[in-house]
Amino acid sequence: KSAVADAAEETGDMISNAWDNIADFTVEQKQDFVDAMQNGYSELEAKAAELEEGSDNISDEIKAEFDKASAAFKEQLEKAGDASEDAWDSTKEGVQEAWGNLIDAFDEIEAEAESE
Repeated sequence: KSAVADAAEETGDMISNAWDNIADFTVEQKQDFVDAMQNGYSELEAKAAELEEGSDNISDEIKAEFDKASAAFKEQLEKAGDASEDAWDSTKEGVQEAWGNLIDAFDEIEAEAESE
């Protein structure tokens, strides 16, 4: 098994658990929610950077898609940190959607890195 495959498997486990662990957080737990999602994002970003450094196959287009998804996720996470009780559920849904888009972009990086 290659180092890329090992990293991909480990990252897949982290990704699948990240949202499940915090999906039911309430507005009272919003700082914990933001912190947990930020930690998940930091891990994902580090894995993406590791894959990018270890592979010449990742296109600039795929890197740009990840950067765009990263920016959108960070924007949604900032909104979550500022969300009122009334806006909490819809804001959390925005974070979930942005997280999903970020994961999709990461999957593209991972696929190109594994295609060596």
